[in-house]
Amino acid sequence: MLGRSLGAGVAAALLMLIVLPEARAETCGETPPGATKPARAKLALDTEKSKTTVSFGKSTDPKNMSLIFKASGCDLPDSPPDPTLTPVALKGSDDIPDGALRVRDTTADTDNNVLILRVQALPKTLDPGTYSSLVFAKAPYLATNSTTITLSRSEHDWWWLLLIGLAGAGAGVGVAVGVSYASKKLALSGTRLVIVVALMLGSGAYAALSNWWTQDVWTFSANLKGLVVAAFVAATTGTFAGLIGGGSAGNGNGGGGGGT
Repeated sequence: MLGRSLGAGVAAALLMLIVLPEARAETCGETPPGATKPARAKLALDTEKSKTTVSFGKSTDPKNMSLIFKASGCDLPDSPPDPTLTPVALKGSDDIPDGALRVRDTTADTDNNVLILRVQALPKTLDPGTYSSLVFAKAPYLATNSTTITLSRSEHDWWWLLLIGLAGAGAGVGVAVGVSYASKKLALSGTRLVIVVALMLGSGAYAALSNWWTQDVWTFSANLKGLVVAAFVAATTGTFAGLIGGGSAGNGNGGGGGGT
């Protein structure tokens, strides 16, 4: 009797395992039986694997970033549609403009319930500067979520900066030549003066472009004054001032006098 009862219990248990369906979570975006709203995934950003900051430097080519989320609360669909990205301004930061970010593709790792968004950032939609916003990814299968994204780009029109550098250097040349002429100490003329002036302008232009090139984010509002000063100073350095004002000749005469 005991053996029969034990056998019947085992058979009943096996029958239940076969008959009863395996319990599973709802699919995100679908409305469960008896519910009025679809199931939505709660997202947690994987900060170690995600890329949320892009620095374009002086490039205007688009760059990609990756947002990798661990989803919970429901099972991600096999082929989730692309969410829309909505940037929201953060206090103390310039906000990312609409259209600067777009989702290139969306992938669901259903084995691990991980959502991967490949996002493209478009630098031509940005003026030079640094931008930071809270970005919401919206889709019918996603609960409310947000990620802080930062973008930056530099002024890339180098020829404008070259012209400004030449203007700053030209101001320096004008000051050096004008002071020497007014004090009747203009030591050069003709071809020699032209060569020295050209060297002064070249030195100022080089200093201006170096000021721009060495900075990841260069903007007119923040860096123009420094660039003009660098060009002016480079053009009026002591060597050039000595050539224009006859410093070398003066030193030579002084040396001769000392010998006598």
